[in-house]
Amino acid sequence: VYLQMALHESWNFVIPPKKRECVFQDLEESEASNKIASQRVEVFVQSGGNLDVLLTIHGPLEISSVFEGTFEDPLVKEAIDVIKETESDSQTFVTEFKPKSSGTYAFCLDNRNSRFLSKTVQFDVVSSSDNVDPIQLPVVDEQHSGDVDIARLKEYLHSLNTVSKGITKVQQQQLRDRRRLSLHSDTNDTTYNEVFAGSIVETFIFICVSVFQIFFVRRWFVSKTSAKTKSWA
Repeated sequence: VYLQMALHESWNFVIPPKKRECVFQDLEESEASNKIASQRVEVFVQSGGNLDVLLTIHGPLEISSVFEGTFEDPLVKEAIDVIKETESDSQTFVTEFKPKSSGTYAFCLDNRNSRFLSKTVQFDVVSSSDNVDPIQLPVVDEQHSGDVDIARLKEYLHSLNTVSKGITKVQQQQLRDRRRLSLHSDTNDTTYNEVFAGSIVETFIFICVSVFQIFFVRRWFVSKTSAKTKSWA
């Protein structure tokens, strides 16, 4: 995947075992601040194995390295597991990356340490320049200032900002609940499978022991009966 703008929606994909999936992004200096915006990286491992994956960030990269995928030596290397995910309020691993120079960077999720298990992940890279600023009061000309109720307008803007913050909190809560439910559902499914397999094994052992007991007791009574018959004879 090759992108020339910041990501705004989470990427959902499955990483096969012994594979690495990367998202490429061009990071340039802003004309207003002459600085490169920092990037917030969010990773959520939904299912697969121990819910672990390796996050690596590489760059700046040459265009040949991008197409060949031969880049190694990451700038950032972080092993993500369920413990680090649950430490966040959104049940998601979050880290901040501040590039020092402009260029093409690769944000990768590495599953090459896994031999057999695939990982289902949600991956997002958000630029700090994409944050929504609070609503500001527009500049009013002095000629028209008498026609505008500045106090009431400020009150309306304050209410709008309050509603905006409330909506953001609700969205974060929904995201946290959805991901917590996903983690708990995966744990419940794993536990159910283990209990189900254990109950089958226990039932099989119980049947075998019962058959052995019936055979042994029957054989014991038969031997006792035959011994008494011989003694009477």
